[in-house]
Amino acid sequence: MSSTSDSISAAERLGEVIVASRLTPDCLLLVGWMSPPIAQEGRVAVEARPETAGKFRAASWPRAEGGSWFVVAVRLSGGEAGPGERILIAAPKSPATIACLPAEFLDAAGFAAEMVVRFGPHAPQAAAYLVESFGAAARSIDTVRQFLATLLDAVTGDDGAIELAGQFGSDAVFVQGWTRDMIPGETHAIIATGNTFEAHPVLLAAFDRADLKAPAAGLVGAIGNLGALEPGRRVYLRVGADYRRLVQVPQVRFLGANDTPAQLRAMFPALRGPDAVLAGLRALLRPRFSGEDTVSSLPMPVRLASDVSFVVDRAGFYLAGWLLDPSKLVTAVRLRGTRGFSERVDTIWTRTERPDVTSGFNANPLFAGKISGDRHGFAAFVPTRGAAVAGQRYYLELEIGPDHAAFAPLDMAEVSIPEARRRLFRSIDPFKPSSAIVIERQAGRFVAAVNEMPASTPAFDLLHAGARDPRVAVILPIVDTQVPVGVLLSQFALSPLGHDEGLVIVVGSASAEPIVAGLRKYLAFYGLDARIAVARNEVDLGAAFEVGAAATAAEILVFLAPTVRGRQPGWIGRLAKLAESGPLTAVSPTLLYEDFSVRFAGVDDITFEDTAPHARLHLSHAGYPMQWISRERTQRTLSGTLECCAIGREAFARLQGFAAGYSLPGFKAADFFLRLRALGGEVLWAPEIEAYALDDSQASDVPVHAAEAADGWGFGAAWRGHLPAGEATEPGN
Repeated sequence: MSSTSDSISAAERLGEVIVASRLTPDCLLLVGWMSPPIAQEGRVAVEARPETAGKFRAASWPRAEGGSWFVVAVRLSGGEAGPGERILIAAPKSPATIACLPAEFLDAAGFAAEMVVRFGPHAPQAAAYLVESFGAAARSIDTVRQFLATLLDAVTGDDGAIELAGQFGSDAVFVQGWTRDMIPGETHAIIATGNTFEAHPVLLAAFDRADLKAPAAGLVGAIGNLGALEPGRRVYLRVGADYRRLVQVPQVRFLGANDTPAQLRAMFPALRGPDAVLAGLRALLRPRFSGEDTVSSLPMPVRLASDVSFVVDRAGFYLAGWLLDPSKLVTAVRLRGTRGFSERVDTIWTRTERPDVTSGFNANPLFAGKISGDRHGFAAFVPTRGAAVAGQRYYLELEIGPDHAAFAPLDMAEVSIPEARRRLFRSIDPFKPSSAIVIERQAGRFVAAVNEMPASTPAFDLLHAGARDPRVAVILPIVDTQVPVGVLLSQFALSPLGHDEGLVIVVGSASAEPIVAGLRKYLAFYGLDARIAVARNEVDLGAAFEVGAAATAAEILVFLAPTVRGRQPGWIGRLAKLAESGPLTAVSPTLLYEDFSVRFAGVDDITFEDTAPHARLHLSHAGYPMQWISRERTQRTLSGTLECCAIGREAFARLQGFAAGYSLPGFKAADFFLRLRALGGEVLWAPEIEAYALDDSQASDVPVHAAEAADGWGFGAAWRGHLPAGEATEPGN
């Protein structure tokens, strides 16, 4: 990269950063050149501030003068890089290279213009790379959305036009016009407005026009998941390796609801494209959903019912029910919404045994003699893929051959994550042979999708602020009415907290009234002071800890499950002091069963398996007498425990809380502490600090074996192959 000495000529340099722009406070975009080519990803940090260590991703293209042009996305942690600073860039298993940032950062327009000049014909591909890298962020971050829209405008010309537009109900928008370098197929389009930057699937077919010369051609397209195309809106169509800008002509004609199918039907004989595209366009000419159930009145042996249907916003839908189709007449099943949502279900669902359906229809003349076997049930998790959930009705569409369709409305309830877990797991019959596959393939994917949701602190109300905001906050969640409040608080009367330590109690919404009444009584009885926060919605252990962290400005957070009791005076202060040993440090004590055997003494290893439970946490000394660890001293471990741990506010803020998808605290904790280690932090086990864990805080309101398998699958999706160096990751290791 840029030389460390200004006396080295440009010809002698290995590379140079020429242009930089700040996309978000912690993310820089860089354009420059390098010989040899830059790695696709690696580590990065500001030279003088190692705590900013982060990651980079890069793409490169040939440079006429030799070497390669590159565009790099740099994401730093714990700080920003400014103009003129030096950063260290290192590919995996390679020494770091110094890069000198330009003296001035450019805005979006300046960066885009420079990229066009430097990259020449490769600029559209570079823009496509950045759109793919940051398109998801553009949906929620204004600066990213504006940057990408500016970039697309800069690298695309008026590459085509939309001359005719219409709608197929809420399913798709019809467009007709032309573009250069036409490539029919399944692609996508970016539609950017002041408030949105969304990718929409497109079925694209071509037709010949006498007024165009090849490779330009007429186009007919169906833009999916789009309620309407606003007049004047530009459409950036992905064709090959880059985008084409389609501009609505001033005299664009918008077709009515009845005219749109007629126009497509008239164009069909002239269209050319892959069979799948033509079939998809033909499907738009089928009957449309009117809000009524049309499956139950079909004159053919096809019936369907939904037993379970719910959605978690920003994560996905879960469906369970049955489809009886003994003659195999149904060619596709899709989940659709009345504002354009559409996802195929039958390619991802798991079929289950439903002998009750077989017995219920055997005597029906329409099905008599046709039913064989009992595999009529289905279960499916369907990701939302960023689509808006609210404001539309949902239904299942049964495609029956190329020209027919039937519809089954769904009672799609939007639910909280804890409620979703209960409904999902309670819908699975553990005695069916297919239950294990449903848990792995559907519930596991639900866990992974929820874990990928953007972080957000659950809403809460501060019921009592307490006399002061302590430096060390002991966050105590009470989300179950069965917790004995008096016994729980008595430990702080018998072993008082230090002068800089204070209680922050988090109460779950479902248990608020009786718990708060008990808190007021026993806090007064024991002469204790506490800050009390009441969650507005249902929360689990991790979410309750997040509420507690948001309800205090304490520098050190001690997460304490209501099942844990200390054995030694001042043990919380000792735990907090260890957490202060580094800015990214977390520490857990030894937890003991009531017989003094070891419940938690760190995690030695994590292994992954191809069958349930898919991931295993290997607890150190679990079940051993406490004397086995009496000579141990504070040491690093792979993971702490959420039953009791201390962590600094800075570290917790950078981790952005706990992954919400896990049902059991074990995997939730492992994910949390592994993310801390990935930031360069350390997780400590303090054997000299001891506490009791009075009962099994792994208890859940869903079947434990099912939750363990689903959590393990989701945990494996996130961490298999990505554990810190030296940890086993494969079956049998």
